[in-house]
Amino acid sequence: MGVPKTIDNDLDAMEVTFGFDAALVIATEAIDRLHTTAESHHSVMLIEVMGRDAGWTALHSRIAGNGKAVPPGRPREVVSTISANRLGELLPKEILVPVLGYVQRGGSPTPFDRIVGTHFGVAATDLVAKQQFGRMVYLKAGKMESVLLDEALEKRKYIDPSSEIVHAARAVGATSGDSA
Repeated sequence: MGVPKTIDNDLDAMEVTFGFDAALVIATEAIDRLHTTAESHHSVMLIEVMGRDAGWTALHSRIAGNGKAVPPGRPREVVSTISANRLGELLPKEILVPVLGYVQRGGSPTPFDRIVGTHFGVAATDLVAKQQFGRMVYLKAGKMESVLLDEALEKRKYIDPSSEIVHAARAVGATSGDSA
């Protein structure tokens, strides 16, 4: 029996995973705090967030934190020293690379994650009572569903460049500079 607990929000069979909201809140708060530091020091910050390479945390935290992405490429959450050095060659500013890392995985869950986690737990318990094993519960259009564990884990959910969230990000300048 499984529940989709991952801060990466990258399970294709799921609309949302619990843990993602808390990670997003922490990343957004960090971006808010780092904005003032970057402005007062006249520097640019490339903020590295966790979330593997699916891009959900990076994209959502850029939108929520009013972050502007400068390096071209598809949304990614890993910023290397090479990217910072390369950007430093293009901009006459100091380039800083704060890494949020495991800070995003700790702390208290958000109310949303607590409620969704409880909902998942109840749905998983209901499946056990019905002896429907080998399944993962998930939220779909406001209702709890389940899927075979193998199906739930077989495909990662990546950001669709033509999705509404990417359209919104582009509209407010929070894309990763991609042309897609």
